[in-house]
Order: sequence, then C-alpha cells, then structure tokens
Amino acid sequence: GGSDENPSGLQSCMAACCGLEIKQPHFVNEWMLSTKEPKAPSLFQRLCFCQCGPSVRKPSGIEAVPQLRGLAGVMVQAGDVSTAGTLLTFKWANWDLVKRQGGLQGVWGF
Repeated sequence: GGSDENPSGLQSCMAACCGLEIKQPHFVNEWMLSTKEPKAPSLFQRLCFCQCGPSVRKPSGIEAVPQLRGLAGVMVQAGDVSTAGTLLTFKWANWDLVKRQGGLQGVWGF
C-alpha cells in the first residue's frame, strides 16, 4: 500500500487499543516538530513503558548551530538497516552545545 491510503480496520483497532494515533505523512511537520503540550500517556504506555506522566519535549538547541540546523527538521533514515525509512528529528535530541555531541533515545530506551 501507498502512504496515501487510510489505515486498515485492523491497524486502526490495534492503534486505538494501544492508545496510539496513525498520522498522515502529509502533516509530518505538524506532528513531529510541534511544541504543543504532550497528551497524558495511554493505558498501554502506563503499563508497558511505566510512563505515568506526559513526556515533555525539550528543544535540543541544535538549530542554533548553522551547520547543523537542518538536523532539527524531519529526516528519513536510509541505508541497509532494519530502520530504513524511519522518520526522525534531532529537534528533541539530547544535545550538548559545548561538546557538540548528541543522541536520540529510541523506543524501549534503546
């Protein structure tokens, strides 16, 4: 299926049961880069991830470095890796401006 298709009934059901949302890729800048207040965690997030409160997004400050500013936008991971095609941003990364080092924490804390 293409990215313009609506999710299947099973996908919608699974997402709803897990308290997740299926977002349209056309609006990626809105839902990945938004500074809106985070929602309270779903029951799934509370039970499986032990996340009892909203996960607050703190801007990394990477956009303050002109040479790295583009990393605060939306990127697509490429290469011969299992996560190829994944969308990511360093806007919310752990970034040390002095050391110029940073990283992302993935799902499950890995």
